[in-house]
Amino acid sequence: LVSSALLVQGFARIRLADLGFDRTDVLTFQTLLPEAQYPDSGVVNDFHLRLQDRLAALPGVETVGGTNALPLQGTSSTYYVLGGQDYQDPNQRALTAFKRVLPGYFQSLDIPVLRGRAILETDGAGSARVAVINETMADRHWPDGDPVGQQVVLTSGAREIVGVVADTKDAGADEPARAGIFMPSLQGVDRFMDWAVEASVPLSTLVDAVRSEVSTMDS
Repeated sequence: LVSSALLVQGFARIRLADLGFDRTDVLTFQTLLPEAQYPDSGVVNDFHLRLQDRLAALPGVETVGGTNALPLQGTSSTYYVLGGQDYQDPNQRALTAFKRVLPGYFQSLDIPVLRGRAILETDGAGSARVAVINETMADRHWPDGDPVGQQVVLTSGAREIVGVVADTKDAGADEPARAGIFMPSLQGVDRFMDWAVEASVPLSTLVDAVRSEVSTMDS
């Protein structure tokens, strides 16, 4: 029985490592801000940052982040080229997965930052456009080099790569990781948000408190 238990625990750890993130201590929930009440990026981002601060202040909460799609929930795709290439040339464009994330997203899911840095609160509307890429994307274009400081060009324009993070699974545990780009949510308008609250207390004890904070912000 002891051997069987250890085998199961070991298998569980392997499966967790395969996913690229840790969900065992994370409470997730979703918010959707009505466009009529939140018409532009200023009020949308202000809501998200204030709610993030309120959640981070709850007892037992360690980190708070958000994204338009959590791991294992799929992803969107976009065309891109590298800096110096012609985005208008369809022969040079390639497809990549992309997500928009709030500061704290990688930390709340324990997604390792392998090079450079993560998305920060300073990566806002008035700052330089930046992106973080995953390891598969880095290996695709810079297998023997450092992508930090390089550029990727999307429909929205050029972005400087400021960091590389470990791969996570989006299409399913048994599917290979896709090349991916992460962009700051604060440099756009994301009324829908998947929140990830990492905590050191039982997650069930946080549910009412989280709902209360959201209701206090907007009933």
